[in-house]
Amino acid sequence: RYFYCMRNPFDCWRSYRVMSWTGYNEVEEFLQDYLASFERLEQMQKKLGERLILLNLDALKKAPDIFDFYSKNIFGPLGLDMPERTVKRITKIMGDRKPSSTTELSAKDRKAIANRLGIANVLETHFSHSISASR
Repeated sequence: RYFYCMRNPFDCWRSYRVMSWTGYNEVEEFLQDYLASFERLEQMQKKLGERLILLNLDALKKAPDIFDFYSKNIFGPLGLDMPERTVKRITKIMGDRKPSSTTELSAKDRKAIANRLGIANVLETHFSHSISASR
C-alpha cells in the first residue's frame, strides 16, 4: 500500500511560506511543484490502482474524531487495529501542539493560486467538498 497526502493549495502555501526550510520564496515556485505533485499522483493512480490510498489533510483537520480518522483512513486499509500506544502517542502530540502562527494569505497570493492553470481542476477533483477556487 502507498499513501498520498494532499492539502488544498491555499492552506498548503500558507504553511509553506512561513517555513524556513522550504526554499520557496514566491507562490509561483510553490505552485509549480504543487501541480507537479498532482501530475505524479495521476501517474501513481494509473499504476497502483487500489493500492494507493489518498489522505486528504483538509479532512483530517476537520475530523471531529482524529482517532476515528486515523483508524478508518490509515490503519483500516492496512488491515490493522490502532494500537493503544499509537493512541497515546497521538494524544501526546496533540497536547504538545502549539497554535499555528500562520497569517492569512495576501489577496495577491490568493489570486495567484486561484488563477493558476490547473488549480481549479485540483480543487474540483480533490477538494470540492471543502473549498472553492475563490477562497
